[in-house]
Amino acid sequence: MTELNKLIKPISDNHSIKEAVISLFLANPIIKPERFEDLIKNDFKEKFQKFEKASQIQFQFKGNHSTIDNFQHQVSENIGFKFQKFEEGKIVRALQGMNEHSRNYISYHSFNYLTWDKFFYDFKEVITILSNFHGELYVNAFSLHYIDEFEWTGESDIDVKKIFNENSTLLPNEFFICRLNNYQFTTIKKNEVEYFDRLEIKVDERPKKFITISHNVVLNYNETMGLNDLINSSNLKEMLDHAHLLNKNTLTNILTKEVCDLIKLII
Repeated sequence: MTELNKLIKPISDNHSIKEAVISLFLANPIIKPERFEDLIKNDFKEKFQKFEKASQIQFQFKGNHSTIDNFQHQVSENIGFKFQKFEEGKIVRALQGMNEHSRNYISYHSFNYLTWDKFFYDFKEVITILSNFHGELYVNAFSLHYIDEFEWTGESDIDVKKIFNENSTLLPNEFFICRLNNYQFTTIKKNEVEYFDRLEIKVDERPKKFITISHNVVLNYNETMGLNDLINSSNLKEMLDHAHLLNKNTLTNILTKEVCDLIKLII
């Protein structure tokens, strides 16, 4: 462990979680997202400090491989909202609702993750307030997304065998003999329900070297549920607990035991 501490440093003293996100995918767009600003004045005044409207810019290029004949851009105003909370100048919590071309969703983000129970409690509290404010929201899927990060503090190039498990069932042999840059693995699995499981591992140099592990589980509901009904049912907690366990199982599968011990990962 002493040697490992000289090579990698988790993003946190107690774990490696940089960001945790629960997203609820909606059956219909959010109507008049600007009206949610009223929440910052009352129910959210202790939870968030900033509200802003969301916009989106789309670029379109026309031409061939060597020349661009035409360039256009389109700005879509008021496509969603974002609430943010800061501590010591850093964002620690966010809630956003977005209407995109292919999906509509509400997502809750934690940037100072402590425990799963605390994260879920905060999420449910915030989503309950949101639902009471606007009850006509219907959910057809959700996701749990964890982003873990390590800084490589060793002077040599990254040695993936010091971090990742060579016996992992999720990592191919080539992963350990090539220079690590970006690895993605997406599957559709079925346990009690069908779900998408997406794993991404990448290296960034900023100029320091960081290894980022992104794991996202997306579960679809068999039928659309009203947000109020979803919150008051045991189904949401059970399925999110399952997704949380899938994340822990994935990390224990791909990381060495020494790294799991370093970030205090226990199944």
